Amino acid sequence: MCLDCPINTYSLSGDVMCTRCPATYYSPQRNAVCYPSDYIGSKIRITGDIVTFDPWQFRRSLALLLDTEPSYIQLLHYAAGSVINYVYIRDPLDSDYDTFADKPTNIRSLPGNEKTLLLYQWFITEDPILDTLPFKILDLELYYDQVLPGGGLEPIQLFAAQEEQDVNPIIPTRVVVESNDPYLVPAQFYHRTVEIYAKPGNSAHSLAPSMSLLLFTIVLAFIGVLGFGAL
Repeated sequence: MCLDCPINTYSLSGDVMCTRCPATYYSPQRNAVCYPSDYIGSKIRITGDIVTFDPWQFRRSLALLLDTEPSYIQLLHYAAGSVINYVYIRDPLDSDYDTFADKPTNIRSLPGNEKTLLLYQWFITEDPILDTLPFKILDLELYYDQVLPGGGLEPIQLFAAQEEQDVNPIIPTRVVVESNDPYLVPAQFYHRTVEIYAKPGNSAHSLAPSMSLLLFTIVLAFIGVLGFGAL
């Protein structure tokens, strides 16, 4: 990008001005796309060359990893450096459960936001499951349009250090989930939790009501147990 655009605006390479995001969309500062307000947006930098990059193969690889459909991997834009992908993951449809009733999995039924968080957990814990991808994830940033306590919205980067000097991640309290399911393996989170408040409305893919710091930590820890590798 050539411009340093403020929040809720974006620019692409060659643009001479910033463009404001449509209503119900958001963008963090210095970003190339706008994400839907109810979804966690991600910026995924992978190995490869922009000239030979195959967007379909990228979407298909993530879909196989997260047990979802390639059409649900919304690739909004990609750019050089090595290859930077701007992505969010749509929620599965109820009909998906019927179609794949013979192959039920814990991951398939997760909403898109929770699949995104699961991918982030695998990345920060260097889970071997990522070795199944035909590329290596070099960096992964997550964004969300949080509702402020006094009202209003503000895009934030999830799990970002509060200060540049703060390089030691904070480990939140671990929540133990008891289950006989062999795929529910305890996992650990290593990055800072953030405070997110519920959005108004009853959107099917909104985060749960009363989403305070404690509840968001619990949700993350529960998602964390869905990994395939034990500690």
